Parts: sequence; C-alpha cells; structure tokens
Amino acid sequence: MLGSVGGVLDDASKILGGAQHAGPSGDTTAEYTKGEQLGTSTEDVGGAYAPFDQGAADMGASIEFIHFGYVFPDSSKNFVHKNSLKDDQKADLPEGPGSRAIMFRAGVEREAVLLNGFVSTTAEVLKEKEDGAGGLGQAIGAVSDLLGGGGGSSSAAPKAADCNPFNDKVRSAASSVNTSAVTYKLIHKAGMDLHQARANYRTFLKNLKEKPGGDSSAGGLLSSVNAVAGALPGVGGVFSTISGIATKAFDIYVGLYTRIAWEQEPAIELACRKITVAAIEQNGKLIYPVWAPVPEAPEDSSSSGSSLPGFLGSAADTVSSAASDIKDFLNDTPPKECPGAAYMGGAFSLEGDPPRDQPPPPPKQLAQLVADAFREQIPSIPDFAVTVVVEVQKITLDFTKAAFDAVMQRDPSQPIPEQAVYAGGRRLMLDRLVNLLVSQVSFLKTAKDFSMDVQGMNVGANKFLGQGLDELNKELGPELDPVLEFAMKGFAQRLEALRVTAVNEKAHTMEVYLGRLPGLLAFLFRDIFFPVWDLLVQKAFGSVSGPVGGALASATGAFKSMKGYTDTARDYVTRAQKAKDRFDAEGIQAGTGPSNLGGYAQDMNATADRGSNPQQAAVDASFALKGRQTSATGEKITKSEWDEVKPDHQWEKAKSA
Repeated sequence: MLGSVGGVLDDASKILGGAQHAGPSGDTTAEYTKGEQLGTSTEDVGGAYAPFDQGAADMGASIEFIHFGYVFPDSSKNFVHKNSLKDDQKADLPEGPGSRAIMFRAGVEREAVLLNGFVSTTAEVLKEKEDGAGGLGQAIGAVSDLLGGGGGSSSAAPKAADCNPFNDKVRSAASSVNTSAVTYKLIHKAGMDLHQARANYRTFLKNLKEKPGGDSSAGGLLSSVNAVAGALPGVGGVFSTISGIATKAFDIYVGLYTRIAWEQEPAIELACRKITVAAIEQNGKLIYPVWAPVPEAPEDSSSSGSSLPGFLGSAADTVSSAASDIKDFLNDTPPKECPGAAYMGGAFSLEGDPPRDQPPPPPKQLAQLVADAFREQIPSIPDFAVTVVVEVQKITLDFTKAAFDAVMQRDPSQPIPEQAVYAGGRRLMLDRLVNLLVSQVSFLKTAKDFSMDVQGMNVGANKFLGQGLDELNKELGPELDPVLEFAMKGFAQRLEALRVTAVNEKAHTMEVYLGRLPGLLAFLFRDIFFPVWDLLVQKAFGSVSGPVGGALASATGAFKSMKGYTDTARDYVTRAQKAKDRFDAEGIQAGTGPSNLGGYAQDMNATADRGSNPQQAAVDASFALKGRQTSATGEKITKSEWDEVKPDHQWEKAKSA
C-alpha cells in the first residue's frame, strides 16, 4: 500500500537491482567546492610535496577528503592509525588531529547511505506512478489512467529503471570502502564517485521536476463527464477542482514530491556534511553513528547475544512486550544529549548552503512547494482548496520532525511500534485536522447554492451547512481517526523497515531516514490529504452514483485499511475498469433520450475476486551498504599511492564556497 514499505519498496528494489537500463546519456559535470581546512601540514594547501617512502622521515603532505562534493584539505600524517578502531561504540580518541582514515570512511559511508535513500525514493515514486503498486497507489493510478485524468505515462517519461545507474555507482562506492584496511586511494575515489553519482542524479531529478512526461490533458470518461457537468449552470470551477484533484492525484503527487526533493535534498546534505566535519574536528565519541546519544560505556557484545555492542544490537535479538501499554512514540523516550540535535532542524529547512560571503536567502516554505504542485495541475484551484493543501502539509511536517527527533533519541535495537506512532500522530494532528475542516465552513457557505442534477442525481452542501460547529466536531473526529490510523501505521512501517535493514547491516545512522525524508513527507501528505479531501467533498456535496459520482470522488476514499493491496483497492480498480470498458463500448447516454447511467451505477458497485494479499517486505532491499565492517585500520599513505591520487586532487579546481 502507499502507506507502507511493503510491496512498494519491494517492487522498487527489484527495479533497482534488476537489469541495466539506460539513464541520462553520459556524465554531468560534477563541480567541487572548497571546504574547511581539517588539519595542518608542513606544506601549503594544494602543494605538491609527497610523503616520503618507508624508512625516511614523513613530514606530511596535503591530502583531500571529498564529502558531498566539498574538498576538505588535511595532512597525510593525520590519516594513519595502526591500531584497528571500532566506529560504532564509544571511542576515546587522543586529543588533536589523527585517526582520520576511519573517520573519513564513516563519512563516505553515511554519504552513500543518504544518496542511496534519495535515489531509491525517487525510483519508488516513479514505480508507483508506472503501475500503482499497493492499495492506495493502485487505485489512484487506475483512476488517473482509466478515467483519463492525465495520470498515464508516455513512453518517453522518466522511469524507475532510469535510477539504476545512479544507485549502481553509489553502491559501488560504498562497497569499495567497506574494508578493514582503509587506504587514501579508496577514500578519495569513493568521494569522487559519489559526487559524480549525485551530479547525474540531480540532473535527472531536475528533468523529472520540469518535464515529468505523460499527457496531462483530461480525456476518456472524465472529458465527457466534464462536458455534461460543464453544460449545467453553477458548476464551473467547483466541479473542475473536485474532479481535477480526484483524477490528477498521481500527477499532483509526483509534482509535489519532486519539488520537495529538489529543494530539500541540498539542505539535508548540508546538515549531514556539517555534522561529519564537526565529528572529525572534535574527535567525536561515536565515529559512525554521529547523530546518536553517546552511551555511558560500551557493552560486552556477548551479553546481548549480538555481534554488535548493546547500543546497536540486532533487531532479531530484541523482543517487545505485547502486554506493555501503548505509548506515545513522540514522548516515550526520555530526552538525551544528542549530537545530532543541533543539525536536525537544518535538515528540515529548505535553505541549502548559501555562499559564505552573501546574506542568507529568504526562507522557503515547504507548503508553498506543495501548493504549486496543485496549481500546476489545476490552475483554477480556489483559495479554500489551497488552504487545505497548505495546512495539511504544515501538520504533517510538524509530525515528521517530531518523529525524526524521537528516532534520533531511541536505541536503534528497539522496534518502532505502529500503535505508538499512531498514538503520537493522533495527539499531534487529529484536533488540527478537525479544526481545519470546520474552518472551511465559511467557504462552503459561498457554495451553498451550488447543486447538480443529472438524471435525478442531486448534490448540494445545504445539509452539511445546517450542522452546528459542535456537531461537526463530533462528526468529523471519528471519521478522521481512521485516516490518521492508516497514515500513521504506514509511516511506522516505512521507518521500521529502514531500521531493521540498517541494524542488520550494522549501518544504522540518521542518514538512513534522512535519505527518505523528502519521500516520507510526500507519502504522509498524500495519505492524509486525499482522504481529508474526500471527507470535505462528501460532507459538502454528498454522495453521487454513476459516472458523475466517480469523477467527484477522490481516488482514496475506500482505502483506510492497514494492509497493502486491499480488497477495497481491487474493488475500486475493477469498478474503474468496468466503467472504462462501458464508455469505450457505449459512451455516455444521458438527457431526454435513452440513458445508460444505470449501467454505470452497477459498474460502481462491482467487486473484484477476493485473493490473498502479497507479503509485506521486511527490509529495504535497495540499501547501499551491505554487511558493513565496524572496525578498520588506517593505512600509511606512501609516496607511490599519493602520486597516483594526486592527478585527481580537486582543490585547485574547486570553487570557493
């Protein structure tokens, strides 16, 4: 379903791991930026002196740590550490620069995990648009394609498989440094390879944002329904807005995701880059999971039955008590001092990394990007609908930020329980959503004269408007609660799949979740907004059967179940297909002559064959870092190795920040 990691991530992962497909032709130019000096050397930054060979005094030479496309100069003397260091438990490093090899490796690995998350989420969104995998996605895709709402994809449109080359390069870079003996050559090349993959992916994302592909014009059944409705007095833009949101749901969804990803990914990378640099400069106590609270002392791994210290124990070793009380996920972890707390807010901003010599740009609003996605598909969308869009995005953003703060605080060996996430989401969002809908009564009063009568079917807002605010509150709360339960449990399932994967691969870090953040914001908005819109339309304009009702209803009203490819989803797809087949064969016959609207009404009540639901995926199969090694030595940089890497040094060519 579209609220879980289940079939969606599984299908997207199969795409990512399958046969090779051509992405953008050639490599995009990858530009580098000068970063801070990490360590002093006996030479000037960017100089040409190399380390002496074995047996001679090593005075140090300039090396580079390439991280998120930034070039950080350091000294070769700071790279080496002969002793093997563990990077996932509390480490007491000596003061001053040193032991940089394992620190650089940890930074490169976290960068790979983050970029892998960005690319995999984009592939997942495209995969959903291609075939509507999952319950809610299946229904939206079917309605958009079968009713002709512009949700289809042309052969030239970007596909999930186009992301394969980007993730192949990311996985290769991550694999190359997953070694117990870290060398400068491996680290430098991996940093460059990741930045090239990023440049290629960002070019692809930009094209996807600007030219998503597909025919956005409404056709098929919807065009005829619009023609019927458009001929009626008083319908106008209200009908266009309702039918537009219903049938262009997938185009809107892809548009809002690409806008969020394009603007937010640089801000997330900035936060991740800053915390890496701080951990290196301050000899952070945790070398790899730099966001996490530092445990009091490393635990004996034998005591937990895990190959990891207790702080990062395997999920398989942890059994949650089914008899325990349901807790509020946002409040069930006592606050701890967390190094990542100073950087998490930046990851949720849209500011990116402004030049150091210029004032910061005016703040951008995530909700505005989402509103723009709606306006692109429905230029005449009225202010009341935009208000609902903006407010739902603000509500979901607040919850997601609180959830990420909670995840950062938690022991990663502990599962993320669906009921606890639902409890936290309900507390934070339910009243706000109810108040949002009630606030729209002022708009509905302006639409009270709107009504439509086609072959005896009438719809109007008068009944809803006759209710008092107290009555509306009592009525809307119970109806919104299942919406939140669906969305919250789906959100929890996504987080849990990521957690299990990362812990099992000994690679748990906040980059695992931050790489999915733009997608999680889009998923959660979608899973809440469209049912909320359903409810508003239902309360304002009642229920209509037949093809007009099919166009008025959004694609999400029937999908409040917790599982993936639900029976109701199959029912809805079946109904859409039957209506499409009837339209192809008969068209729409209405007015004073013979009518076939009764047949459409039967189509809208059809049910699909009941079958078993596919199993939900337990892990994220597209994860970049498999079987991560948690300890390593830092190998001495010899002159021959330095000479080999030197032609690829980027400092002299890098632009100033």
